Amino acid sequence: MATTNPTVMSIPNYHQACLAAASSDSSSQSFYLVGSSTQGSLDIHFVPDIFATQVKYVANQNDVGAWNIEARKACFKSPSSKDANDPIKITQFGLTTTAMTIAYPNGTTYKATDTGSLNRYDISHFPTADPLLALGTYTPSTGTTSSGHTIVFDKAGLGLAYIATGNSVTNISSTVPSMTLSPGYAVNMNNIVITEDAIPVTMSTTGYILDRIAD
Repeated sequence: MATTNPTVMSIPNYHQACLAAASSDSSSQSFYLVGSSTQGSLDIHFVPDIFATQVKYVANQNDVGAWNIEARKACFKSPSSKDANDPIKITQFGLTTTAMTIAYPNGTTYKATDTGSLNRYDISHFPTADPLLALGTYTPSTGTTSSGHTIVFDKAGLGLAYIATGNSVTNISSTVPSMTLSPGYAVNMNNIVITEDAIPVTMSTTGYILDRIAD
């Protein structure tokens, strides 16, 4: 069940959050902020640009068995997103379960168990069993498939990069994998150590890692 609230508010502080570009247009600076403010709650906010001091509250989904304050989350828009109400796909990685939902900028959200929403994340190669952070890039496409990269960093400080092919037609009744990964290759870390506070940001063909370091 989703609720909506058009309130403009200060930027919330989440322990585990994710960001998704609001558009596949590379000139756009707007994005969505997704996180859990309380146990069992998932919040979606619209941020107009990187200098904003306030956000617009878009939607909330309450499910005590799904959303966790401490669990890491990933969110992204479809590579071919053109419509302002194209969905945001959100995945939460827990210790024993993975929760998924689709949120629309008009305030509607659907859990992965609902008809028509995404519930398959089949991949052809499995990254590290001790992941710390995953980052993706993709080339916008008007077709059903798009290409890009998936980079997975583990808690030992190593990174593996995969050439990835995504398929947007995957749904509950589909047998088509939502993502296919090529064999991985090592990332040159240049002595950079990623902390557990790092947040991955995918902005179409470019990916960023926001991390906290000592002053």
